[in-house]
Amino acid sequence: MTNITDFIANSDALYYLLIPLVSAFVGCVTNALGIQMMFKPLDFVGVKPVFGWQGIIPARAKKFAALQMDQVEGLVDIKEVLDRVDAQEISDILQPNLKLLVESIMNEVGMQYSAIFWENLPGFAKNRIYS
Repeated sequence: MTNITDFIANSDALYYLLIPLVSAFVGCVTNALGIQMMFKPLDFVGVKPVFGWQGIIPARAKKFAALQMDQVEGLVDIKEVLDRVDAQEISDILQPNLKLLVESIMNEVGMQYSAIFWENLPGFAKNRIYS
């Protein structure tokens, strides 16, 4: 008990108490900055190849993907997985969303390459194209 009262009576006690708080703050800031630098920006910003920055993960995405695929291929037999997949069930799951996706892509492409033609095309013709 006397140690605590001696510590509190010390004129430098406030400084000693601030050390862990300041250290925790600095640690949190550097960790947050490190995480941001790992993932952002997605594209290179600056003058290539010397002055600038791209996130570590986006810069090496192809290499990481290849490593992941090598590891997955070593753990899982792809043929066995495909044998277990029920094609009809997957088709039933994807069918409603796939139709909307096809229509969205077709509208975007039609407007991009021939906007006037696509806007004036009758609905039955668009439905035929979607099909």
